[in-house]
Amino acid sequence: MKAWSNTDVSNKARHSLWVFSIVLLLPFLALTFFLVPQSDELCMAALAKAEGLVGGVIYQWETWSGRVAASFLLLLPGWLNANSSSDLLFLHKGAALLVLAAFVIVCRLTFVSLLAGIPRTLLWPLSFLGTAVLLGNVVELHAMLTWWPGAATFSLPGLAIVLCLPRLFESEPQDRSGPATFALTMLLVFASLSNVAAALFLVFLPLSLLVYGKFLLKRPLRFGRGFKWLAISIGLFGLVIALNAPGNEVRLAMQDRPLRGDTAMAVVGGLGKWAEYAPVQLFFPGWIAWSLLILLLRPSGATKTVAEALFPLLCWLFSVLGLLIAIHYGAGGGLPRRALNMLSVVGFFCVTASVLHLRLSDAQSAWLMQRRRGLCFAIALLLLIGPAGLWTGWSLAGPAGSYRDASMSRWTLLQSNPQGQPMNVSPLPVDARRSVLFQADLGPDPDAWPNSCYAQYFNSGALRTP
Repeated sequence: MKAWSNTDVSNKARHSLWVFSIVLLLPFLALTFFLVPQSDELCMAALAKAEGLVGGVIYQWETWSGRVAASFLLLLPGWLNANSSSDLLFLHKGAALLVLAAFVIVCRLTFVSLLAGIPRTLLWPLSFLGTAVLLGNVVELHAMLTWWPGAATFSLPGLAIVLCLPRLFESEPQDRSGPATFALTMLLVFASLSNVAAALFLVFLPLSLLVYGKFLLKRPLRFGRGFKWLAISIGLFGLVIALNAPGNEVRLAMQDRPLRGDTAMAVVGGLGKWAEYAPVQLFFPGWIAWSLLILLLRPSGATKTVAEALFPLLCWLFSVLGLLIAIHYGAGGGLPRRALNMLSVVGFFCVTASVLHLRLSDAQSAWLMQRRRGLCFAIALLLLIGPAGLWTGWSLAGPAGSYRDASMSRWTLLQSNPQGQPMNVSPLPVDARRSVLFQADLGPDPDAWPNSCYAQYFNSGALRTP
């Protein structure tokens, strides 16, 4: 494959990419300064204050789920708030900023391997742009970045899996040194202990890679088979830990779902969920624009066959299907929509790898180059009018400010309320509820979980809306 040189990309094009990527990413950065902890975040903070980190993880294990690593992260802001002078508002804003930084850094680290041949001077702006495309083209943005339970349970494990993709997909030897292998192993353990979907994905993805290599590529994979089996073992380990948590039966009973489903219905339900999710995700405007950009930037002379180029994408699709069928069998189809964010994070990098290595004829490459100005305009338009562009800007300009102001007024009111005193609290205004930051509001039932979370954290009596 003929690589680009840095001189192949004009300074004007490089600077334009920098400006465009920063413009698209800035709204997501700004959103982190508008968030105010709510619902689950306050429950976890109260639990951390009462039980500590270890006690809180054990309590979650016994009463809710076996997501050990995610529970630890969820409790961390509340524990720091209870054991230091750190303000919970500051801690959650800081957590969102760290998640945003993690997306950019993981993009940069992964693009070094996936986008080999593309000028290194483009890797940072592409990392900023890739992060904006990722965040703006998912099922639930608030659970991806600004809502800590969603980010800790699904976004961060997804990024951990992404860092292991070059080693899992390797068609040539990767760094096999002891420290590198240990670091990747720890990332896999973290992902598998964060949620059942991640553990299942770590089983299905390596299996898909092994099967695809043997039967569709017509040759076994030469490298990384040991690491693939290691990932499968770690995924199974995470499943054993998660499925043996006593809290599973408690949670499923509360949600009126069976612990085991019917096999035939699981296959039908998984196929239906897959058909509902995968095509929509693949044809999000941002993903189409990103794929066009990678086609324009890809080095000339790709040598991979169609089967080899589509290797990452098809294995991702097979893995998502297997995961959804297993979830429908094991929990009556109870995969929360925000869990799809984790699958989208991994899928984004699989699509990138497939598009980059797709072989084009000389005529097709020439056609792209002749129309590159028009294609660049189409890419910019798709990104600007899509969820990553105007929609995020609209959410920031209006509802985000309304959400922050109304939430801070409520925060101040509850802080001033004498301990143990019941209180009527006004619901958030309609404009605030339209914000991407909004998760759940108080209701008239003081025993509802959002009401209970606020009451526990602020040590107040029964809270209800008029």
